[in-house]
Amino acid sequence: MEKNTFYKERLSDIKSIFFSWKKQFKLWFNRYITSKEVHHVKLVAVAKNESMYLPEWIFHHLYFGFSEIEIYYNGCDDNTKELSLLLKDHPVKFINSDNIFTSGIPAPQVHVYRSCFEIQTAADAIMFLDIDEFWVPVDLNKTISEVCNDVGIFDSLSFQWFNKLEKDSLFTSALQQEIKVESARQIKTLV
Repeated sequence: MEKNTFYKERLSDIKSIFFSWKKQFKLWFNRYITSKEVHHVKLVAVAKNESMYLPEWIFHHLYFGFSEIEIYYNGCDDNTKELSLLLKDHPVKFINSDNIFTSGIPAPQVHVYRSCFEIQTAADAIMFLDIDEFWVPVDLNKTISEVCNDVGIFDSLSFQWFNKLEKDSLFTSALQQEIKVESARQIKTLV
């Protein structure tokens, strides 16, 4: 290996470490120094042909205090685009991500989530959910911000996930008078 190539690679390594440290410092500074409370929680999802379920999912999460929702849609031949126009007065952004999903990038959904995490600046915290996943607090009178602030200072906050046991039909409303669930192995984490 040439000396010049060796030094270029080391410089690249140092830059990578510096930018990683800078990002971590920014997150730490924003969490511990500038803001002690969580007020603005952003929710991000990826959707494909799920316009039938999006209104319930969106308004469910707005009701529970998510202050901003971004939906990255791809490969849709349903009315997702039209739905985005109907919801333009709400804190919901629909972003066409066909270019990411057709680019050959491995794990495009993970790529979307990483990109959102890296550029996210206005929100105090961010959470990623699928369209068939609903965040529900133990106390239905609390918002996501209230739950976060009850916990206190955190770097990440994980929620035990539950699978809803459907009675007779495959698709029902997320919240009903009585809900039967079973614990899932997964957790969902807010960062």
